[in-house]
Amino acid sequence: MTSSLQQHRFNSVAKTVHAAFAKAAGGGAAQCSAFIAAAAPDHRCCAERRLLGSWVSKARRRGMPAHQIVTWVRRKVGAHVTVFRTLADGTLACAAPCLLCQRELLRFDLRVHCSLAPELWWSGRLTDESAPPGKLTARQRMMMPAAAAAATAQQPVQQAQHQAQAQQQQQQHQHQHQQHQPQEQRERAWDRSERSAAASPPPSGASSDVDEAERAPGGGSPASGRGRRGSRRRGRRAASP
Repeated sequence: MTSSLQQHRFNSVAKTVHAAFAKAAGGGAAQCSAFIAAAAPDHRCCAERRLLGSWVSKARRRGMPAHQIVTWVRRKVGAHVTVFRTLADGTLACAAPCLLCQRELLRFDLRVHCSLAPELWWSGRLTDESAPPGKLTARQRMMMPAAAAAATAQQPVQQAQHQAQAQQQQQQHQHQHQQHQPQEQRERAWDRSERSAAASPPPSGASSDVDEAERAPGGGSPASGRGRRGSRRRGRRAASP
């Protein structure tokens, strides 16, 4: 199989799985497993690195500057990539990015979909705290014995940290959801009260207070004062002989 055909098949699988992640709600894992097993049963976990390397070499053959290669490859490959591997009988097996693939995916800052368990899919960036640690393949263990020994020693600790971080993030998410829900309800009630106060007419007591202030002895208008002075003068003229 030529490299271009492999790239085309891998891109089609990645797009199909991404669409399944977007559409599927409950049975997303089963649908994604069926899509991958039917579309590309011959891929391995190192196909992502080969795919990125082929695009990088193509960009270099075109004479593209080094600072533009990552952007160009991201535009060609897409913002997401699917990591999976198959067994000898063609069934889908759990897979996480190997150590070398993880370095390349971090370099291009791609979003990763991978199967951590038969019914558990992880989706996110490898810079996230909940990202799975990089694993070594059998060939990588033979070629890099020091890295294999370090990974074997750190594997139980990394698994425990990964589980603890996942549980902590889930608890924090639930706690934040419980805290934000009453606050949003209070803000909505406050907005409704402000709208009702702005839309309601002024109370009748305010106009009665103004009328009483106008009727007070010192609070009348100038015209009413002239009327009272004129009546007093007419009374004095009538009383004088």
